[in-house]
Amino acid sequence: MFYDEILRWPIPVLESALETAKRSVELQGAYYNWDTPAAVYQKMSLYEDALKTAEKACDLADDGMKTRYKAKLDQIKKEMEGENGKK
Repeated sequence: MFYDEILRWPIPVLESALETAKRSVELQGAYYNWDTPAAVYQKMSLYEDALKTAEKACDLADDGMKTRYKAKLDQIKKEMEGENGKK
């Protein structure tokens, strides 16, 4: 899946991908466009931004996709908790 690939990208590539993803949201604010910057933020360990954009994707998603996005929200929250435990 595309999002699995994102998780292997180096940070400079992610920064470029994030700008492109943000532009995509500007052009069409559909749930599937909001999901991409959420994945990039998550990879960059910018969990607050990841959570905010993933919540937007979940809010916009149709009923058939909400379960997937709720799972994504749970995953981000779990990573946030792990990050906070390291401090």
